[in-house]
Amino acid sequence: MLTKLLKSFLAIVENPKSLPSFIGLYLITWLFWHNQLIAEFFNAQGTITTRLSTAIAAVENFHYLAVFWLTILLFILRIGFDAFINTSRKYVDKKEQENDQDGLENDKDIERLLATLEETRAQLKASKAREKQLKQSNNENINKLLKLQAELDEVNADKQLLMQSNQKSQSHL
Repeated sequence: MLTKLLKSFLAIVENPKSLPSFIGLYLITWLFWHNQLIAEFFNAQGTITTRLSTAIAAVENFHYLAVFWLTILLFILRIGFDAFINTSRKYVDKKEQENDQDGLENDKDIERLLATLEETRAQLKASKAREKQLKQSNNENINKLLKLQAELDEVNADKQLLMQSNQKSQSHL
């Protein structure tokens, strides 16, 4: 479950455009920190120099040090986030590799199962051939017995006739 969660997280996070460098991050942080500079520049009336001087006067103190430390904190967070993404990617790759190895073991199990199945199929074929041969010999034996029974019945019938004719001849004598 963790692997699926990390995969979906990485699919979202790994593809954005590259994050800004330290200087770019510092400038963005500085602009957000001193947002009244931009707001006053556009709200002021007059020439560009008048607007610029009004915007600079609106910012009481430029907090260079505070912005610098905030930038360092954001940069550290960004590096930590990149390290987390890298570690997550290694973990997901490792799990996928383990799953691939499990798949190879399953393939070997399937190959063994197929070999056993083929062997069983060959044994079944041989068994069916033996069964067919036994049925055929059994039918031949039954046919022989029926022929012998028919001959025996004939012999018994002949014996009966001979006995009757023998009794008739003895009674005439």
